[in-house]
This record gives sequence, C-alpha cells and structure tokens, in this order.
Amino acid sequence: PTNCCPSLHVATVYICCLPYLYEQKGKFICLFLWASAIAISTLTTKQHYFIDIVAGLGMAVLMHFIFFWFFRIRARA
Repeated sequence: PTNCCPSLHVATVYICCLPYLYEQKGKFICLFLWASAIAISTLTTKQHYFIDIVAGLGMAVLMHFIFFWFFRIRARA
C-alpha cells in the first residue's frame, strides 16, 4: 500500500533489457515493451506513483552506462 522511490521492480526489468540495446535490437524492443508493461502494472495495482517509475528507469539507465563504461575502460587497460 505504500510506495518506494525508486521502484526496484522497474529498475530491475530495465537493467535486464538494456544490454540488448547494442547487439540484438529485435530482442531489445521486445524486452523493452515487456519491461514497460511491468512498469505500467506497478501503477495500475497502486504499488507505486509515477515518480517512482521515472526514478527506477533513471537508476537503471545510469547503472547501465556506468557499468558498461567501467568495463570498456578496464578492457582497454
């Protein structure tokens, strides 16, 4: 009945689909749509507010780019 900002449901599903962004665009689109359906379902069941969803997505994107950047730098060294 209470919200939690950011939504870890949303962050987790988007973190799982973001690695497909670069190599398998078809899978990425399907997984992104599925992740968006899960994000919307947290709103419709009144588990979260809209800001929780936006914060979860932002956290997922930030973590994705930090880790991909970090591992690319380490791979070059």
